[in-house]
Amino acid sequence: MSIADGSVKGNPDLYVARILAGMGVPIFRCKLDASGNPAKAFGWQNTKPGDISYSAIDRWEPGWGLGAVCGSVFDVVDVDPRNGGLESWPLLLSRLADDPPVIFGIQATPSHGFHFLIPAQGVTRCKLLPGIDLQARSGFVFIAPTIRPSKAPGDSGEPRGYRWISPVQPEATPWYHEPSQAFLELPWDAERITGPGTARSGRRSPQELQAAVLAAEAGEQRTALLRLTEEYEFAGWPPEAIRDTLRNFLPSVPVFDPDDPWYPARGGNPDRHINGLIDKYRDGRYLRHGRPIIPDATEDELAGIREVEPVVVGREAPPAEEAFWTARKDLAIIRQWAQAQQVSPWALLGEILAEVIARVPPTFVLPRIIAGYGTLNMLIALTGNSSAGKGGASSVAEDAVTYGEPALLMRPDRIPLGSGEGLAKNYGYWRRDTGLTRCAYTSIPTCYEIDTFTAIVERGGATLTAELRKFFSGETLGFGYGGQDKRIIIPKYSYRGVLIAGVQPEQSSIILNDTGSGFAQRWFFLDATDPYAPDSEPDRPASLEWTLPRELDELDVEAAKPLQVMDICAKAEEEIKLNRKQNLRGNGDKLRGHALYTQEKFAAGLALLAMRTEITEEDWDLAAYAMRKSDMIRARCEHELEQKRYGQAWAQGKAEGIKQTAAEDSRELEQKKRVARLVMSHVPATGRISRGALGKKMPADREILQKVLPELVSLKLLIMENDTYQGRSVDYYRRPGK
Repeated sequence: MSIADGSVKGNPDLYVARILAGMGVPIFRCKLDASGNPAKAFGWQNTKPGDISYSAIDRWEPGWGLGAVCGSVFDVVDVDPRNGGLESWPLLLSRLADDPPVIFGIQATPSHGFHFLIPAQGVTRCKLLPGIDLQARSGFVFIAPTIRPSKAPGDSGEPRGYRWISPVQPEATPWYHEPSQAFLELPWDAERITGPGTARSGRRSPQELQAAVLAAEAGEQRTALLRLTEEYEFAGWPPEAIRDTLRNFLPSVPVFDPDDPWYPARGGNPDRHINGLIDKYRDGRYLRHGRPIIPDATEDELAGIREVEPVVVGREAPPAEEAFWTARKDLAIIRQWAQAQQVSPWALLGEILAEVIARVPPTFVLPRIIAGYGTLNMLIALTGNSSAGKGGASSVAEDAVTYGEPALLMRPDRIPLGSGEGLAKNYGYWRRDTGLTRCAYTSIPTCYEIDTFTAIVERGGATLTAELRKFFSGETLGFGYGGQDKRIIIPKYSYRGVLIAGVQPEQSSIILNDTGSGFAQRWFFLDATDPYAPDSEPDRPASLEWTLPRELDELDVEAAKPLQVMDICAKAEEEIKLNRKQNLRGNGDKLRGHALYTQEKFAAGLALLAMRTEITEEDWDLAAYAMRKSDMIRARCEHELEQKRYGQAWAQGKAEGIKQTAAEDSRELEQKKRVARLVMSHVPATGRISRGALGKKMPADREILQKVLPELVSLKLLIMENDTYQGRSVDYYRRPGK
């Protein structure tokens, strides 16, 4: 007989549970009764993320349940085949087709059902359709490795385990995704969907709703009738069909106001109340609050979507990711190189774009859409854990692309990042005989360890972040020192550079905490991991061949020479101008401008990679997708920092609690010593004294006295005797042998 290994190392399901806990999902453990239901799992709603959840996972034992609280990070669509869940699933897919929520994990249940983990929608748990529930706020689900009796027909209560079909990946960022608008517009009491603590009954059949109308009390009938009418509208009934049905039904509805019945027995307008129940109908669609109501799918429409697969985050790249890498031949080759050498394709693309941009003369600039000209200089953050291989992509980049070398001065050197003052010295130095002497016009500063970057920035009087903001914008570098030998000023449009930094999410505060200046929005975050890496590596393709676009051959590196402006598509220009106009009017996102500028630079890099000098609409759209990826990675870093801060606060609170407890124990001990000395002074050398008499002599210390007397007796410093005085039991104390 073997004993199941309940450790995280021996149980991959517990590893997935720790991934969920690391994302902030509250996890609790509980005993299960014979039916597989929680036994005495009181207070699971108050489970906190962090160490408490990790502890629940580590202390889980076979035979116990492991639960994940919904509503904060994930919601769960619970499909139960026993109650018609498989039949309702196509209908749910049809309603969510326009804006489906992303599925981050799929779990099989013991009763042959499924759990689909989606980003939290901000709603309360409810019934969606027959056999489909939404576990959200006020709800939880069991997760693997929990084992419960199956309730499926034919299983006879056989114990079966929850099983991950598509486990949640560590790189998932569910907190970044906005709630699905299509989800919020599902056909139910939409006005109450986000109400605090309000549960919804979900879709019910017309027969159930008619019964609810007949059972409704005075004041509740109209609400019940509205729900019945809404169900007819969602079913696609035209207004006249609804009127005919209600004319036949309303005479059976109880009348609480004889002077104003729902349907007059004779005379009057029979549709007076009916018309007030039906929404506006225009062009074959009902309108509510000015928005059209989407009717249920017809049988013909359902037949076409029964085999539709939902979008699942897993080993297969989602369609948008696949579309990015297959949009152009050069991108497909870069991904193949990355997969062949087992590095992240995004990190490799960042390294290659840095090399390409750094070879373009600084007098080639972005158009003057707003204010002055823009520069191609970038700040790139390769983001991943310590073992993600953030620096490996740079080695692969050397083989993946061969460069037709430009002029000598535009061959970039990779230079370790130093101080803010040192950034200008990458491009020039002071000579007594010639003054400022330029040593380079381009460079790729690197810092693959974020700890080094942090140490430089936090050094007293450090100016690095301020200089990097100027570096990003192509502004003049350097400081106006009094001494000529220290005054190294590098004019704008006279230098090119791309900074590459390796960033661990939990150590990214040095970048992300500087939000007021827009420093965080100037960085382009690229994933140093590849969640979609194939099981077997493809062959290495032939290297890309890149040369400087012919139009740029005549450009000079000196800012005094005429600038050449990059062409940009109308779509990009319109978006940038619209954002600026909103900010100018005071109602826009003040940091969105930095993000669009960063997107423009990335689009320019994609154009130059294709050896073009104009940004096309395709470049802009590809850069927009990459920017969304960057935002997701930044959101992941922010979440990891929040979890780290929570852990630190918890540890600090625990330490302070221990310290406070120790201090209180020390104070109590001193109080006990003081009271013990007083007691011994009041107990006579011969004879005895009652407990009441001692209390009267020390009225302020009566609470401590109750603790001290038993201890003095146990130490045999006093002897207690019980006696009767005036019919009452009284405790007396005397010294030993007296």
